[in-house]
Amino acid sequence: MPKTLAMSPEGSGQARMGLRERFGSGIGVIAVLAATLCWASAGVIAVKADVRGLPLTFWRVLLVAGCFGGLMLIRGERLSVAVLRQATPAGLLFAGSAAMFFEAVRHTSVGIATIVAALTPVLAMPIAVRWLGERPTATGVACALGATLGVAMFVAPGYRAADTRPVGLLLSGGSMLCWVVYLFATKRARSGIGTVQYMTAMNLSAALVLLPLTLVVDAGSLMVPARSWPWIGLLAILPGFLGHGLLTWAQPMVALSVSSILLQGEPVGAALAGAVFLGEPINAVQAAGIAVAVASLSILARSTVDST
Repeated sequence: MPKTLAMSPEGSGQARMGLRERFGSGIGVIAVLAATLCWASAGVIAVKADVRGLPLTFWRVLLVAGCFGGLMLIRGERLSVAVLRQATPAGLLFAGSAAMFFEAVRHTSVGIATIVAALTPVLAMPIAVRWLGERPTATGVACALGATLGVAMFVAPGYRAADTRPVGLLLSGGSMLCWVVYLFATKRARSGIGTVQYMTAMNLSAALVLLPLTLVVDAGSLMVPARSWPWIGLLAILPGFLGHGLLTWAQPMVALSVSSILLQGEPVGAALAGAVFLGEPINAVQAAGIAVAVASLSILARSTVDST
């Protein structure tokens, strides 16, 4: 009779634990990819909403604050004035970044606005060198140059085809700059604050900042058309609530180096969504530009994580 190999209880437990870890990691990767798709949809949804940047951002952050606030109440948490005050600078920066991006897609293609915004890690590098004392590696500098080249390859051929105006590129660049500073502000503001509390406070503070600003610029723009509300709600739920929620949920299950690379798929998804749903053209040079930019940013993300 053939001999049977018995596995010890200890080995069996380790095997089950390894299986659970692999399963959890796979689910986590799917969640990060879903978050990436949610964020990639923001530009197309903003164009479909057909609302100017300030009021669109105000209603978006207010609805997202309501979603996270409801989740916070379900969990039995409360939002204090101190937490709201701590999150306000980041909320101001987030509001500026989102408002400029949503206005930018009214003056250029979703693909161009998103690809320009994808240069965030490149812009963050000299800021980290100047204020955090970090030293860039040769790989990091090469990747930054490669990403910039890839963006140029995408923007230059599509400038006329997308009916781009200079203000569209300026707003895209301003959105990227605000987002970089927001990331640094968030790192400081998150100290001692839970994720759900922080997202509630940050979005609520953004809404409180945007309300008077929108009233001063154009009070009538707050009354958006009825046809825009489904798109505004979708903008709040997909990239706002689900995008951030899925990424936060997946973080413990997925290595930071993996999630950083997966998130670089956002500009690809946004450009493809613009082509499919808005008819924005993508030629061969632009496709090559996307490939160069995403590859450079992915290597930069991996090398940055590995060095920390």
